Amino acid sequence: MRACGRLLRRGLHRRRRADFVSAAEQPLSTLSADADTASYANLRRLVRSGAGLGTIDPGAVRIEEMLNYFDYDYAAPAEGEDFALTARAGACPWNAESELVVLGLTEGQAVAEAPPTNLVLLVDVSGSMGDAEKLPLLKESMARIVKGLRAEDRVSIVTYSGVEEVVLKGASGDDAEAILGAINGLEAAGSTNGEAGLSMAYRVAEETHIDGGVNRIVMASDGDLNVGISSEDELNAFVSEKRGQGTYLSVLGFGSGNYQDAKMETLADHGNGSYHYIDSADEAARVYERFLAAGAVPVADDVKLQVEFDPRMAESYRPIGYANRTMADEDFRNDRADAGELCAGAELTVAYEVVLTDEGRRREGDEPWLTCAVRHQPAGERAGEAPAEQRFAVGRESWFAEPGDDWSLAAAVVEFGMLARDSEFVGTVTADDAAALAESSASSLDTTDRAARRELADLIRQASRNAAFDGVVAAS
Repeated sequence: MRACGRLLRRGLHRRRRADFVSAAEQPLSTLSADADTASYANLRRLVRSGAGLGTIDPGAVRIEEMLNYFDYDYAAPAEGEDFALTARAGACPWNAESELVVLGLTEGQAVAEAPPTNLVLLVDVSGSMGDAEKLPLLKESMARIVKGLRAEDRVSIVTYSGVEEVVLKGASGDDAEAILGAINGLEAAGSTNGEAGLSMAYRVAEETHIDGGVNRIVMASDGDLNVGISSEDELNAFVSEKRGQGTYLSVLGFGSGNYQDAKMETLADHGNGSYHYIDSADEAARVYERFLAAGAVPVADDVKLQVEFDPRMAESYRPIGYANRTMADEDFRNDRADAGELCAGAELTVAYEVVLTDEGRRREGDEPWLTCAVRHQPAGERAGEAPAEQRFAVGRESWFAEPGDDWSLAAAVVEFGMLARDSEFVGTVTADDAAALAESSASSLDTTDRAARRELADLIRQASRNAAFDGVVAAS
């Protein structure tokens, strides 16, 4: 069982440690938005396959993606505003000396009529995709997704292995027979030349481009690129160069074993898209509905957040997650600095662990403890407008003895992430503590949200049991 933990480390990158930062010396914390959710679904797959707390590579546990997997009840923006910020804070459940601050950003544009979508499916059909949880699951997932397409949408399918091929080009979205026929005919064989496949997909996307529409490549792969460009730096440069043609690149990850998590993440990050892991056809449908369907229209590009802590109130802080999304403070208003994209109605969650000063603990006065600025480049119907910026003040009204279900959910997710990573910041918290928080967060929700949060509680307990079993086997 210990060998399993070592095998999980293959192809995953190390994360930078997020230490506490002095608010007096460095009051600004600047982050790029991140709508990825892959880490939670991948972690779910690992735990269900027997991985336990402490056996999972820290690089696979990206807490920001775990936080953003879930739905929250955040406030909607006021009329005429692009974003709203919901802030909640309370005593940190794993550290009595600090506070947990959860910032929930909501994009509120209503899309009256979704523009047509030009969808290019880039499918890895190399030999490594032959496993049941890869190409067969991909086919099942695509069958679910096709049901949501419309006549005005265009669908192309490009495959790559040792040879790249355009299997379908510019089909009407309501031609399910042609689309499903092309998908069901795919077979896995050969090596993996992702560079050639990506080049062809971008070329097809350009040839089928819809003016005023959403032009998106969806790459489905296990990330095992072993021919052509394969290093992360080269992939970054290649995709960044292509980004300028106005096509978004989203990435769907499949499978295990030789799964290359880092490459998949870096492709989406530099392709102005999002990264998701597919462990079931249900998850594929969920990802499609939230991030790829007609209503998921990109409305904000290069979204950046800059949190400023008042050193009179905050002694120190640390961002939880977002290690790959930290930006230089001066790049907040540098409009050439790339950042994440958000679709209409998107939610984004950011968490900080904060140590308050004596004045901050007294929570007196009306001065804000922190401010959060959000800057973005309008996209979609507003493409070409000047960058927009909003500022939000967070004061004592955000601190509660009982901060609510959404705060409890975020706390449970953070605790699970820290336990899975075997983080030095986890304190005395246990898996039972984290599971109880997750269950308590589901108390007043509808069936769908309640089920997702209870699944989180079950997953935490299963990861704990797996770790205990792993220890028994290792000791025997």
